[in-house]
Amino acid sequence: MRRILPTAAAMAVAMGLLLAAPLFAQDQSDSAGVTGVPVSPPGVYPIVDEKLTISAYFADYTSWADYSENNRALQFYAEKTNISLDVVFGEKKVLFASGDYPEVFFTAGLNNQDLMSYADQGLLRPLNDLIDKYGTVFKQAEAEVNPHLTADLTAPDGNIYGIPNIGGPYSAQTQKAYINVSWLEELGLDMPATTDEFANTLRAFKDRDPDIVPYTGAIGTWWGDAQYFLVNPFMLADFENGFLYVDGDELAMAAVQPEWRAGLRWANSLYEQGLIDPGAFTQNLEQLGMLGNNEEKPLLGVFTAGHLQMGISQADRELYEQYDTLPPLLGPNGTGYANWWDNTRASGAQFVITDKAENPDAAFRYLDWWMSEEAFWWNWIGDKGIRFVDASPGQLTLYGEQAKVWDRRWDDDYENPIDEKLDAGRIVQTPQRPWHFWEKTMGVSEDRYAANWWTYDGVVLGGMTREYEPFRSELNLPKSIGALWVDADTATEINQIKTALTDYINEHMVRFITGDLDVEADWDAYVSGVQNLQLETFLELVNAAYAAENLL
Repeated sequence: MRRILPTAAAMAVAMGLLLAAPLFAQDQSDSAGVTGVPVSPPGVYPIVDEKLTISAYFADYTSWADYSENNRALQFYAEKTNISLDVVFGEKKVLFASGDYPEVFFTAGLNNQDLMSYADQGLLRPLNDLIDKYGTVFKQAEAEVNPHLTADLTAPDGNIYGIPNIGGPYSAQTQKAYINVSWLEELGLDMPATTDEFANTLRAFKDRDPDIVPYTGAIGTWWGDAQYFLVNPFMLADFENGFLYVDGDELAMAAVQPEWRAGLRWANSLYEQGLIDPGAFTQNLEQLGMLGNNEEKPLLGVFTAGHLQMGISQADRELYEQYDTLPPLLGPNGTGYANWWDNTRASGAQFVITDKAENPDAAFRYLDWWMSEEAFWWNWIGDKGIRFVDASPGQLTLYGEQAKVWDRRWDDDYENPIDEKLDAGRIVQTPQRPWHFWEKTMGVSEDRYAANWWTYDGVVLGGMTREYEPFRSELNLPKSIGALWVDADTATEINQIKTALTDYINEHMVRFITGDLDVEADWDAYVSGVQNLQLETFLELVNAAYAAENLL
């Protein structure tokens, strides 16, 4: 374990402040928690009068970040709060099982079932009273980002046992497809908006150069599977949630509906015309990259992936600029869908306070600081004036609004005077201020293809995601299945059935698209196979869980 202490200079400053204006009413019972040292009121720093050390679990990113006493962010945190961290690394489950675990966990990565299990064992401290007293950022996030936050995080016993990332990155809401827009321009084609236009575009790409790959993807990658984009013009293909969709006041299985069959029929027609790469359903990420970054000439017409750089290297600026987002397609009925996972909903926990905590009030006040605006920039960027500055008038966010912050790493003349291991990433431990804060305050370059790796998700992908949001519909689940509050046995049963159904449906999607199965002759047998994988039980369990949380 490593002990991170405030500098002597910082202690002198802190003590000077205390002598000038005492912040801690030692004799007031409400200034201290149930146990532990007195703490200052919310928003007042330092948090504690005398230096305090709290043991804290961190995810181990030591290969690229320094968590020693030299870490500039942790130095600043200690100076600000008068609280230092004794950093602990290790396997979380092993730590809990051994009984030798720290007072708090950052980057805990616990799901709802973990929280209930550890709480039942008495290992976690409920946070309700601490949120009421000190949860300024929590309350702000509930008001501005997630109005369901308290409900999302309240366990069936009425307690809140942990704080997750509040609001995920907007850029990670949906699977995307990317298209070679330079070929569209060369061929005089508009961006395809319908299934008919898409088919015509793929044919034009193929006629332009028979060596290219009109449409492809990559299996076992971040949202690279090619089959979902092809079905979404007909029926929502929510592969993250067992292919369920909202049907009125309950959830139903999309993969047995007539619209699903129509999507497979259309996808098969593309495959029969040689417009879908057979390798789309077998190749890995490396193989996709070899196609996208072919030295002789671009080979990818359209491909699916979590982000553009999975297929096209940003290092080749000329090639990179040839690609842009292909928005969801409209099917024959004039509708189209996008897999949309609502980033405002929350579940699980990144921060928990264990029963080992001697000063839970101080620990929670430290968390509230950790999630503040000032701490956020230290955590993710670094020193103000070196790594970032106040945005100038006219510097805009990806939403086109006046930015608050400008990342100096956008600038051609930027030079980092600080050792990268002490500086890059700083600490990057969660939870954090809601990610929307970054996207809504960070200025972006007018040239979106100039995005550096650090801001790529929020700039390029964020802008691309905006083109998908209009396709979010009443069919999308209000909350992911994995975020539901169900007991461990029920969660296990749901996950086991969901995995079996997802594997079976994916296998048959590919077989129908490639013609290994006939979508006419083999459809009924396929539907029977889905039903035989405990579909009825699956629907009963998830519908009951959604009903218990009043989600439908």
